[in-house]
Amino acid sequence: MRLSLEANLEALESGQAALASFLDEAGASEKTAYNASLAFEELVSNVMRHAYPSGHGPIDVSVELDGAEVILTVEDQGRPFNPLLAEEPAKPASVEEAQIGGWGISLVRMAATNIEYRRIDSRNRVRVRIRNS
Repeated sequence: MRLSLEANLEALESGQAALASFLDEAGASEKTAYNASLAFEELVSNVMRHAYPSGHGPIDVSVELDGAEVILTVEDQGRPFNPLLAEEPAKPASVEEAQIGGWGISLVRMAATNIEYRRIDSRNRVRVRIRNS
């Protein structure tokens, strides 16, 4: 499945629906579909918020399911950002001290079996592999 999205909330929502439909038709497990949806939302929303200062720009997404794993690739033409270098947020001592936000990349790391980043021809490419279990 390939999607070309614009960096806006409507595109995020329609992309999530297309991903869910694709994974359901391809026979992905519920756990795999959940993890892929989580990774999709976090990666695409990060591009929307951080890659394009103007709030506009293209996001290309491809999704493959080969039986053993889902391969989710997100590409953009925004500012360089390697999520592999993002620091883990500090763990709060209590619920009261917990901050909202900043956990997206950590959630993707937990959902994925592998994450790759490359900067190719002024494009960010993040490829996430999620075991189909």
